[in-house]
Amino acid sequence: MARRGQDFRYEAVDREGEGTLFVVYRARDKVLGKPVALKVLRQRYAEDVSFVENLKKAIQTTVDLPHRHIASVYSTGEEDGYVFMATEYVRGESLESRLGRDAPLSRKDALSLLIPICEAVTHAHQNGILHGDLRPRNVLIGGDGVIKVTDFALSSAFAHSKVTLAETIPDASRYTAPEVAEGSAVSIHSDLYSLGIIAYQMFTATVPFDGKSPTEILGQHVSRKPPPPSNFSPGISPAIEEVILKLLSKDPKERYPSVSHLIQDLRQIDAGGRPGEGSVDWGSATLQRPKRTSAREQVSRPGGSIAQGEGSSSAVWSLATILASILLMLGAYSLWVATTPKEVAVPDVKGIPLREAADLLESVGLTLTEARKEFHPEVAEGCIIDTMPAAGRKVKQGRTINAIVSRGQKRVLVPDLRDMPLDKARKVLSDAKLSVGKVQEVYSPIIAKGLVVSQAPGPTESVTERTPIWIQVSRGPEPSIPATEPNDDEGAVPRDAQVTFDVPQGPSRQEVKIMLRDAKGERTVYQQMRRPGDQVDETVEIYGAKAIIRVFLAGNLVAEEER
Repeated sequence: MARRGQDFRYEAVDREGEGTLFVVYRARDKVLGKPVALKVLRQRYAEDVSFVENLKKAIQTTVDLPHRHIASVYSTGEEDGYVFMATEYVRGESLESRLGRDAPLSRKDALSLLIPICEAVTHAHQNGILHGDLRPRNVLIGGDGVIKVTDFALSSAFAHSKVTLAETIPDASRYTAPEVAEGSAVSIHSDLYSLGIIAYQMFTATVPFDGKSPTEILGQHVSRKPPPPSNFSPGISPAIEEVILKLLSKDPKERYPSVSHLIQDLRQIDAGGRPGEGSVDWGSATLQRPKRTSAREQVSRPGGSIAQGEGSSSAVWSLATILASILLMLGAYSLWVATTPKEVAVPDVKGIPLREAADLLESVGLTLTEARKEFHPEVAEGCIIDTMPAAGRKVKQGRTINAIVSRGQKRVLVPDLRDMPLDKARKVLSDAKLSVGKVQEVYSPIIAKGLVVSQAPGPTESVTERTPIWIQVSRGPEPSIPATEPNDDEGAVPRDAQVTFDVPQGPSRQEVKIMLRDAKGERTVYQQMRRPGDQVDETVEIYGAKAIIRVFLAGNLVAEEER
């Protein structure tokens, strides 16, 4: 963005982050002198002319949509081939970040977030605008605590696109209504469904449907019933659970008729009531206390009732009744003892694959179910991180034990560091939860001295958090080394040089190539496909007193050294 023309209204100050569609900059409005968020569409989407036109139309519909809880859109357009939108700059964090840190939330905290979100959505609906992509990442929490919902109507740009929103933004599939997953257009009811997923996540710290791919997740929305939130949060209010499950109905008609109706129920619950109180006719039925009768009035025998004061006959009958009652109680107690589940300790299944853990719990009379999935830096994907109740707790046989299952190490996309100063590249890597690997200086005839020339792994590759990223920084143009035939002074006999290189994390197989430039000219001395973690240890022959050795990984220069 630093290359935008002098007449461009917005001046990029810093790169804030990036998503699937946009790279986001903190910028300054040069006319009004205030900060804005400048979102620049990635070039791979900007090449789709139809998509870009639909996107600009969608953004334009939201320019005049003022509301306390909607992030204002100031303008949209195209500059030097870059499609952009300028929006209100919110200094704070996303709801996604908040839930990742604090969920499950208390009822008070959850409703203080959920009600403003709903107010923003209902205002948009009343102005004929659907959101279509409601999820925690599109909700911002300002430093002053004010909620701002972003990116209204952007999903409509995908209506005539070759790809779907869920395919382009995989995270969106977790919040997609079943009818939309089957091809229907977004609607008020699909926005309500998405709000239900967000509410579910607030109270349980998980989503009801998850999987390894958007297709798998969308299929679950269509075919599976959501597990009750109380499975994960036993203390959740029944009123809250009722609202959430209503929002997650498969049939859109069984959800709320509008978001404003949902707000009414949420406010009623916030005030200590139940959904629908004050608007439902409960009828005129009353509860009647059953008439009390004495034990003697309830006991009868053949031939009529027992009158008071019949003497010994009455005493005998009373004794028989007492004995029968005692025998009945003894039998009931024996039956209770025989049928009451035994207490067992929850086995420790941490680190064990889910299927094996389920078999182990089944062997002691317990059932294991997957409560949610979480990233974990140490526990392998598909294995148990923890259980609820915890290992060692005494529970009755037949109880269901909830398991937290590992999704493996969290993966992130490697940012594009090229053309950045080294200090800036270090900060970008830190913000992306990656580490700086080996930093090497290399010659470049094009890239100015001090800027990043290349990196490994490359931009947009998916790696685990804290992966070291190798960086090559330009030293400016390289000095010339004349290719001449070696004389006796230069050494007609070659000298050996050892080249060692560790293949970093990345694709399963990458080409490693070593180029040598010495008195005999430039040539390839090593070229093979290698796997991440391999060590290349190659001896090369050098002619002359001076040489340059370059190492390339998948075509990218990753190391350069003078020998």
